[in-house]
Amino acid sequence: TATLTIKEMTLGDVNGDGRVTKTDGVMIIGHVLGDPLVPFDATAADVNEDKKITITDAVQVMEMISK
Repeated sequence: TATLTIKEMTLGDVNGDGRVTKTDGVMIIGHVLGDPLVPFDATAADVNEDKKITITDAVQVMEMISK
C-alpha cells in the first residue's frame, strides 16, 4: 500500500515553507546565477509563468511581499 500526498503549490514559495518571503526571491536569484539550491520548486519559481526562471521572477516575488 502506498500513500500519495499532494501539496498545494504557491507561486513564489520556492523553498516550500508555505510562505512567500525575501528568502524565496534570493533563492531565485541564486538559481539564475547557477547556484544549485535544495529544496527548490522550479514551478513555484516561475512566478510570471513564462516557462523560464529569470531575475524578473525574483523581482515579482519582492513586489509580492512588499504589498
